[in-house]
Amino acid sequence: MFKLTKYELRKTRATLVIAAVCFAILELAYIIGLALHKENLAGGSASFLILFACFSYFFFLVLAIMNYSKEMNSKSSYLIFMTPNTPLSILSAKMLMILLVGLTSLLVYALIFWLDIRLLVAFYPDAEMTGDLLTGFARGLGVDLPELGFTLLAMLIAMIVTFFMLVALAYLAITLSATFLQNFRFKGWISFGLFLALFMAITWVDNHLVPDLYPNPASWQQLWITILPSCLYYIVLMILSTIASSRLLEKHVSL
Repeated sequence: MFKLTKYELRKTRATLVIAAVCFAILELAYIIGLALHKENLAGGSASFLILFACFSYFFFLVLAIMNYSKEMNSKSSYLIFMTPNTPLSILSAKMLMILLVGLTSLLVYALIFWLDIRLLVAFYPDAEMTGDLLTGFARGLGVDLPELGFTLLAMLIAMIVTFFMLVALAYLAITLSATFLQNFRFKGWISFGLFLALFMAITWVDNHLVPDLYPNPASWQQLWITILPSCLYYIVLMILSTIASSRLLEKHVSL
């Protein structure tokens, strides 16, 4: 499966390189703005860096789904599913590739963010004093910064789990469209409709049947406990969707 993961990484290598170059250009502009005390350049670059980091995650989601859809509709790409590798290992390799890219990007963004803050303080010493003032102001309002950090971490974990569930769900919708409905016209629209229908059903179950242990969590511990059932539910769905897609490919794949 790891060889398949390397193959998936090679397929997206050009896109990843382009994204890295764009990020590096924005980072360089930010550093130049700080060094030359060009506040507009530094501030604008920092804003675009944040937007780029957020956009890239949605882009990886769309890219993963588009690549799989292309494989299901292209005879040359479709041949990979006729190799000695099982469909489950192929799909698992795709999910692992997305996980590696997502976590690596997250770590890189976090490291760059920390370095950018240190650079800001180095070029503008008053920024550290401003940060201390804002921290004191937040504490005066009763905002616990460590608790806020754990809260944001919980929300990030929930977002990542939801991210992978959506990819697995989209794979299942595309696989259903490419197997049972392969002779139908407008397969793309059909798979999109299947995805929406599955997503709405899953969301309804999450909202009505998955237990909500703390409807109004008062601490980060309660928040973590609150999101746990939904995260486990989405993880189970992700696994089941991947297995279902692999079984469909085993039984109904046809060139």
